[in-house]
Amino acid sequence: MQTTLTVWPSITDWGRVRTNFDVTLGQEIIDDDISIPLPAYATHDKQPPTIAANDDYGIVTSVDFSF
Repeated sequence: MQTTLTVWPSITDWGRVRTNFDVTLGQEIIDDDISIPLPAYATHDKQPPTIAANDDYGIVTSVDFSF
């Protein structure tokens, strides 16, 4: 499991803070040859542009194969 938290305070817009949180889980299927990583993310913007949402989140799926 790997996690990352990033915080960006704005230099030009006083009081605006953006954050990004990433988590990656993984499961090996067959030895080290095939695995399924499962990264998830969540972002937050304290003062987004007027038509944008404050929060965004999601899960990305894939299959890794090495030979």
